[in-house]
Amino acid sequence: MSLYHENHCPVCHSELNHQHDEKWTLCACGWISESAAEAKKIRAFKVAAIRAFVVFSLVLTTGFVHLSKWGNDSIKIITPYAKLIIKSESAQDLELLADMHKRHGDTEGAHYFLNKWAKKSNDTRAYNKLGELSFLTKDYKRAIDAYETYFELAGNETQAYFNLATAYSRTSQADKATAMYTQLIQSRPEVYQPTVVTALVELLIEKDQLDEAQNILNNMVGDDYETPGHLKQKRSLVQRILKQKNS
Repeated sequence: MSLYHENHCPVCHSELNHQHDEKWTLCACGWISESAAEAKKIRAFKVAAIRAFVVFSLVLTTGFVHLSKWGNDSIKIITPYAKLIIKSESAQDLELLADMHKRHGDTEGAHYFLNKWAKKSNDTRAYNKLGELSFLTKDYKRAIDAYETYFELAGNETQAYFNLATAYSRTSQADKATAMYTQLIQSRPEVYQPTVVTALVELLIEKDQLDEAQNILNNMVGDDYETPGHLKQKRSLVQRILKQKNS
């Protein structure tokens, strides 16, 4: 195709800006010569072809890397990874990738995709799963951040309450932990009560609030507390309180 060699724009008649390196002819009004338009189309096609080749190569490499470790599960992640590379992944894709990485023991990979899923969707399920995984891997700071956001988004799962309270207690935030354990006992007395009460008593002992801890132990009555394991635990807590009072 021949280049445009005139000095003035055929549309607005202003002086043209000749791009000698690319041999394009442009105008401030938006008009470009046919040679420039054709060159831009060719360049766009080349860029798209290179990008497609890179995506295909990365997806293929990812598939082979995971095939030896994950077996048939590696096939399930090919499409989500491809969409991730071209930045068109959905919340469902990120959830699948997180679950796959967690299933195969890659907790860092699971953390990464859960975090992306949570930020992309603002879904309570994502923050709950992120908090749970962080708690189980003893990354209590990350667990606290995830669970606090979960409750800000109106999450209401009992296990999340317990995990957040425990995470507070293990990061020297005793007052917050005590408040959450107490709230959990009062609002959901039917749910694993001995476990929550024991955790609260242990925390009160650590805070040297021995009378309050003793009072709670005295009220630990009922069938739930009469199992051999819970009776043994109760005796142990009473002995700790008495020893600490006498020290």
